[in-house]
Amino acid sequence: MKHLLFIIITSLLLACGSETDTAEQADSSIKLEGQVKLDSGTWHLTKMKAEGEFWESVLKGTGYTLSFTGEKMSLIGTIDCNSFYTHYEHSESQITFHRVSPTGTACPFLQDSENKLRAIYSKQRKFVLNALQAIQRYEINGTTLLLQDDKGTTLQYKLDG
Repeated sequence: MKHLLFIIITSLLLACGSETDTAEQADSSIKLEGQVKLDSGTWHLTKMKAEGEFWESVLKGTGYTLSFTGEKMSLIGTIDCNSFYTHYEHSESQITFHRVSPTGTACPFLQDSENKLRAIYSKQRKFVLNALQAIQRYEINGTTLLLQDDKGTTLQYKLDG
């Protein structure tokens, strides 16, 4: 009789515990679904930093974006009036991009700009393209995406919305 009572009480305790665990797992999955992921929307470049240098803001009036698709592991991006399409691979905090090659459209706002602005823009564009090719790690903090290479070059993007 004591043995049967022990089995019943143990079964009831285990059953209660599994309901609690199931509820905790449900809460956990809700939190995971609410987390920002690479493919959560369009990311806009806000700052960039070369190895050992200070953060620089992106030139006013320029636009650099990234839009990841999770299923096909593809990336659509813009560099002002030019766009690019490539594939990426990632696992945990590691990420690599395949060849990033934007279209070669001449941006109208640069046609009217002075040579100094065009030179700064060209330098910024080249920096971003080279950085994307060398990126090895990523980190998402809230709505901020940091892409980094092994030398300390970092691109900071903010999620739309």
